[in-house]
Amino acid sequence: MVRTIYRAAQEGLTNVLRHSGATEVKLQLGGGASQIRLALEDNGAGFDVEELLHGALNPDLRGIGLRAMRDEVVLLGGEFQLTSSEDGTRLAITLPVTEDE
Repeated sequence: MVRTIYRAAQEGLTNVLRHSGATEVKLQLGGGASQIRLALEDNGAGFDVEELLHGALNPDLRGIGLRAMRDEVVLLGGEFQLTSSEDGTRLAITLPVTEDE
């Protein structure tokens, strides 16, 4: 679970730097005994979330990293939320804390 959060933050920040054109980014990490939350927001150009996550025709827009992140979060019993508009993008992940973490 910790590895998943780390990799999600890494992938999200990499995407902001490579693609968004953002001038601001906010990363929040929090949680408690039963869950951990990661939120990443930027003020970049945004994109079509449905196209990116569900198979864009353009190979450059396929969002393999974000799709893999979503699949891993869901596999671990977590929640994955991604919203984007011309005003920026927000990624939010919540994962349950397991006994062996």
